[in-house]
Amino acid sequence: LFGRAERRRMEAVRVCVVGGGISGLASAHRLAARFPNAEITVLYKEDIEDTTSHVAAGIWLPIGHTGTVLWERPEEVTFFNQTKEYFEAAIRSGESAKMGITRLMIYSRADDPSVTLPLEIPHQSLLKREEVLKIIPELEQFPDISHMWQQCVFICRPAIHLRWLKEQLLDHGVKFVQQEVNHFSDLTGYDVIINCVGIAARELANDSLMVPTRGQVTMVRAPWINFGLLLDFETYMLPGPDGTVTLGGSFQPGCEDRALDPRIKEGYMSRCLRALPSLKAHSIQFSQIHRPLAGLRHQSRQWETLQSSLQSSIKKIKFKKNTKK
Repeated sequence: LFGRAERRRMEAVRVCVVGGGISGLASAHRLAARFPNAEITVLYKEDIEDTTSHVAAGIWLPIGHTGTVLWERPEEVTFFNQTKEYFEAAIRSGESAKMGITRLMIYSRADDPSVTLPLEIPHQSLLKREEVLKIIPELEQFPDISHMWQQCVFICRPAIHLRWLKEQLLDHGVKFVQQEVNHFSDLTGYDVIINCVGIAARELANDSLMVPTRGQVTMVRAPWINFGLLLDFETYMLPGPDGTVTLGGSFQPGCEDRALDPRIKEGYMSRCLRALPSLKAHSIQFSQIHRPLAGLRHQSRQWETLQSSLQSSIKKIKFKKNTKK
């Protein structure tokens, strides 16, 4: 994003990151690491526990795993690989548990076995039904599954990673201010403003292409589950590094209702228990955590339009000399 000359100028600028979710804190963390002398402020509306990021299971996996390959644009592949490098570095550092990051073997349904994923994923192989049943015999109850991807992926629990990021940022001297931003023009005294508000970009940036997609999950404690299952966007079981498992879910484009829907919960809980009956068998431990959650994913209807808008915005950034002593 910034060349060498711009990076030198960034050393003394005042940066405002708007948004306290995973995008906002991750952006602030990256900036603080690359420009340690920059004055960075994070403006957030909601506490970490109330953000959509806090609800997410946090799986690192190509979106196209069920057949439609979406990770084929160069920008997306670059982002995917950079995220992979970040997780691998966390594992090597020995701090991954504190960061909420872990490796996980996952089995995801392959509706179209002929699809070739364009990205390199560790230990990836396409399994036939008979091979799948040798590993997970419970899936015999799903006769429509013919093939599954076996992949080694990463899980980054946002609920844990957000707290870790905030601690790191505070240690770097980053300021946190709880403030609702109604107009970007109201933000004065900053040289650079970074928009990480998610779905709120519809109002703040007049971004009519940003749409919400409602998701609902239930967190349970089931430390004996040591692999993930992704049967479709509404049936998945994803264990994290803390012994909890995210059971889901729902995928409802255009829905903005964050209230819990008991019918949706009953549906995915029934499907998950059918796939992994051990969750029901361990009802005592299962009941230790039984926390339903709902949040709104933000998605754009048109990547190319947003990309063009971003490039135009970057060209308009002017770096002013900071005369503050």
